[in-house]
Amino acid sequence: MEEGNASSWATFDGAVANPNQIERVADLTRLVRSGDGVVVRSVLTKLSGDGPEAAHALRPLLDDDSLIMAHFEILDAIAARTGAHDIRLTSVIVREKTYWEQTCQERLDDNWVRSYGQPPVYHYLRLVSAFKAIRALGLQGDLPAVINFNELLRHCQALSEQNELTELTADLLR
Repeated sequence: MEEGNASSWATFDGAVANPNQIERVADLTRLVRSGDGVVVRSVLTKLSGDGPEAAHALRPLLDDDSLIMAHFEILDAIAARTGAHDIRLTSVIVREKTYWEQTCQERLDDNWVRSYGQPPVYHYLRLVSAFKAIRALGLQGDLPAVINFNELLRHCQALSEQNELTELTADLLR
């Protein structure tokens, strides 16, 4: 095991063992920036059961585009069992709308949604996970952003062909 990984695991173990929930959540959240996929997934699994405090600690990470490859996992953790009904994801949807306004003008490969490692996939996964979190947590305050995004969705062939996204959007707007 590389030293960086061993250090991350030692910090992970120490954070998990901390009986103070606020400190534990803060320590674990910092590990999301480690870049170690195994550590990040372990942290998010642990935080998904740590309540609204975890969701509020994770939320600022969604504004860091250097973490875009983990954003969908962060959103999934927030949506899990955190119960954070006061979190807001409007800024995530607005940034996705800006991205897709440009990207929808481009010709994407037929299998773009399966091209892991490419930007469109991570943006798509972030968007789907944001919509799932809005649905799971009942985030009514984010619905105006969903309505606004829906206008783009109807005119963007690359996105409108994605059944999961169109069904999620329709479900949210019922």
